[in-house]
Amino acid sequence: MTTQDLEPMFDRAARQFNSNLKALDEDVLRLEEWLNTQPHLPKLLDKNSLRNFVILNKCSIEIAKQKIDNYFSIRAKLPEIAFGVNPKLPYHRTFNETAFLVEHPQPTDEMYRLMFFQVKGQSLPESYEPINFVRRLQTIQEMRLRDSVMCGDVVVVDYRGFPLSIALKVTPMLVYKTLLVYEAG
Repeated sequence: MTTQDLEPMFDRAARQFNSNLKALDEDVLRLEEWLNTQPHLPKLLDKNSLRNFVILNKCSIEIAKQKIDNYFSIRAKLPEIAFGVNPKLPYHRTFNETAFLVEHPQPTDEMYRLMFFQVKGQSLPESYEPINFVRRLQTIQEMRLRDSVMCGDVVVVDYRGFPLSIALKVTPMLVYKTLLVYEAG
């Protein structure tokens, strides 16, 4: 989808926060100016990504600035999650063999995206690592940041075929790191 194709959706999302596409694009210009004064931040965010940062932060440019700074900082601290977004990495292949994680093509009325997780076959293998679910989710989020409109997500998990031995691998530290990535950036 091109930026132009997404404009009606960005406008709809901005209106949820008493804004509009024109104001959103003005905020993006201010963010681009701000980014140019931040030598410690890479210049990797395109217009859609910046629009999404503004929308995800309820059209608050100051909070969006903090989130952009956190977005890059936290990824440097948690490379096992943040840099696992290349879909050609081996654990993505393993994930594809064991489970589905799909996104509904249309957002809800509130502009949230529904994602569904389900095990392929009877059960996840004992060798399955829950961090691969987090990596797959992060990969989808990174693609959506550039190529979609983000207002939030609802993840629906079908726990059939999800043995207790795998659930026990979901450690408090993994939950903490996952929340850190999603809340920080």
